[in-house]
Amino acid sequence: VDRGEKVGVGITFDGFQIAAPYPNLRGGTFIADAPVGLKLYPIKTKYTLCSLYSTEIVREETDGRMVCFKDQFGEWVCAAVSGNRMIKRTREKINR
Repeated sequence: VDRGEKVGVGITFDGFQIAAPYPNLRGGTFIADAPVGLKLYPIKTKYTLCSLYSTEIVREETDGRMVCFKDQFGEWVCAAVSGNRMIKRTREKINR
């Protein structure tokens, strides 16, 4: 389906939970971009991603799983882990 040009994107978080942190160790949930031993924070979130195209709006409701950590610059970085699943996708045509 030709959706046309992507014009914009928005995200809405419907729920957000942070579990207890644990160290980044080989053999477990290991994130290669994070130093060994660094604290990893498991995140569970439900969010809706809304993509606006020139011909339609696409909404994707997702049950997300991520692991987040602070990088060497002190900024938060998050990586998707297993357990992500799309709950619902809707499309709405734009009448011009």
